Amino acid sequence: MGVSQTLTVTESSVNKSDNTSKVRILWKSTQTGESWNGYERTGYYYVSINGGAETKYSVEYSLPPESTVTIVDTTIIVPHKDNGTGTVKVRTWMNTDISAGVVENSKTLTLTTIARASTIDSLTCATKYFTGKLTYKYTPKASSYYNRCNISLNLDGEYIAVKSVLLGQKSASQKTATVTFSEDELSIIYNELPKTTKGTLRFTFRTYSDGDYSTQIGDAVYREITLSIPNTTATQPTATMTLSPVSSLDSPFDTLYIKGRSKVDANFTNGAGKYGASIVSYKMRVGGKDYGSPYTSGYLSTTGDITVTGIITDSRGFTKEYEQTITVISYSEPKILPASDENAIICARCDVDGNLTESGTYLKIKARRSYYKVTADGVQNNFCAIRYRYRNEGTNTFSSWKTILAKDDTSTNTIDSDPISGVVSSAETSYIVQVGVIDDLGESAAVQVIIPSDFVTIDCPEEFKGRRMAFFRYVGEATEDGLYMGLPLFGGSIDSLKLGTRITATSTAPISLNDYKTPGCFYSPSAENSQYITETPYTDGGFGLIVREMQSTKYIRQEIYYGRTNWQRHWDGTEWSEWLRYLMTSQETSTAADFVTEIDLYETDTGSWRYKKWKSGTYDLSGVFDVTPISAGTTGGVYYSEQIQIKLPFSVETIQYTGSPVEQYCLFVNAALVSKGDADNNGIIGFRLMRFIDFSTEAVSVRIIARGRWK
Repeated sequence: MGVSQTLTVTESSVNKSDNTSKVRILWKSTQTGESWNGYERTGYYYVSINGGAETKYSVEYSLPPESTVTIVDTTIIVPHKDNGTGTVKVRTWMNTDISAGVVENSKTLTLTTIARASTIDSLTCATKYFTGKLTYKYTPKASSYYNRCNISLNLDGEYIAVKSVLLGQKSASQKTATVTFSEDELSIIYNELPKTTKGTLRFTFRTYSDGDYSTQIGDAVYREITLSIPNTTATQPTATMTLSPVSSLDSPFDTLYIKGRSKVDANFTNGAGKYGASIVSYKMRVGGKDYGSPYTSGYLSTTGDITVTGIITDSRGFTKEYEQTITVISYSEPKILPASDENAIICARCDVDGNLTESGTYLKIKARRSYYKVTADGVQNNFCAIRYRYRNEGTNTFSSWKTILAKDDTSTNTIDSDPISGVVSSAETSYIVQVGVIDDLGESAAVQVIIPSDFVTIDCPEEFKGRRMAFFRYVGEATEDGLYMGLPLFGGSIDSLKLGTRITATSTAPISLNDYKTPGCFYSPSAENSQYITETPYTDGGFGLIVREMQSTKYIRQEIYYGRTNWQRHWDGTEWSEWLRYLMTSQETSTAADFVTEIDLYETDTGSWRYKKWKSGTYDLSGVFDVTPISAGTTGGVYYSEQIQIKLPFSVETIQYTGSPVEQYCLFVNAALVSKGDADNNGIIGFRLMRFIDFSTEAVSVRIIARGRWK
């Protein structure tokens, strides 16, 4: 019989974030037999946390007979130490005031240890590059623990260690730390990113209970940041670029950069990417144009110092540019020009004393050369000679070239030759002489001059019995029957002075004019035999002249003059046009005289035009213009112009035609006509010219004559 008491102290829950635990204190008393006390009394219990001073609490109680009563049943919040450990000690005291006397109990409870790992609160970088200063903030939870930051590169879940920072013990409050990477540490990162410029860094924090960093407290925490590799000289690829000229020229020109004749070639060696990157491409840039393999430019078109840029690209997309300067020397094909005080190249007959004469049997040449010296480092590399060659009318083969001003004669550029013998040795023979230049690059140019025979009004040698006849020259060495003319046609030179062949029609051998597309004269027999000349535009006999108007190899115009009528047609390379009849002094009906019904002067953007309208239905239009075309290029010393456009004073549609609309134009110029098109509906015609002198040196005089019909 007596009083029996129990004291239990238990941990009911743990709060890691607050570093606390809930603890239940339960104090019970059991009375048996005659031991009891029904009076209200005061008892005491004392609580000590983590070894600290006791806190005294009082409680009112009574001890009923034969019963078990709860004196105290309470739950308290117990804070742990900074390191997460904790203890609770509870002591009870009661004076029963009966035979049991004073009853005391004591219990001590060791709390569950709470892991006190540090936290990482933020992670930033001063720039977007790995080379920037990284700043991170973290908060230690216990000053007695040790902190460590590990930095690694996150490659899709595979972590490559980069850097480890031992932070040691820190007070339990937020801290700020910074880190920068050394060259070796950057190399670790960059070498793992050979084909990209971005990567992810992971900052991992761990907390340890010992200075050896061997016993980890709690779980690791981390933050990540994505940064880029900077595009700098330290990360860009490198290579060696060597430049050299490329041409088909011989020494010394093969080592020079020459305008229009040389290309530049780049050779790339020792190409290497940085930090694990590889080279993916090279290219060369010249004059704003890029060239890939084999890294050879087009022909250089700019003179002076020009910049050549080599561009190397690596697997990250980083590029490195290398610039070198080359010097391009001016060059253009040589030219044969008139002497400075002359209007044309002199190439003519002279006597033994050098006096110009139509009957001379010596040749006089006076001309000037123009060429580029291709000077490099003060040394002239290119030289140019003036030369000539010739043939007579009866042969098709020129002589070999003969030099009259040597390349190495640099005292003058003008030749005024002494009388040259053995070239135009016969006064009765016409010759063709070519005077030209050739330089050390192998480029040449030449002009062709016809040296006519001695001037006579008419030559009809007895031995040819009328089969051969020449006007204003001698028959000379002509080998074919025909009529020959000693004056050039339309102010231009012709390769052969032969004008044509006489055609004889017979009843057994019909003749078609379509078979005769070369300049010439023909004789039409009497009316009874005229049917044997097919496609003849008239029915009675007479004399006609066929003239080739166009210098194009395709276009031919035939004109036949008979009486007071002019017939015309043209060959366009495929077929002949219809014959067109143009009355000269009378209408088709012989009863009325033809006369001009209207004369007017038109002013246009391109010049003045004079217009005549005839009662017969014919209109004539003419105009003379000075134009300065741009040279489109040269071939063998011959200059070709770009297209020239001239506007007629009316549109084609404004002319009302009878039958099929037809217009033909004759262009008389101080140059040869290369191509011409008919006027479009707006009255604009276009044509191109050719001559031996650059068009930029002087204007070209163009005379346009148009003829058509109206109603």
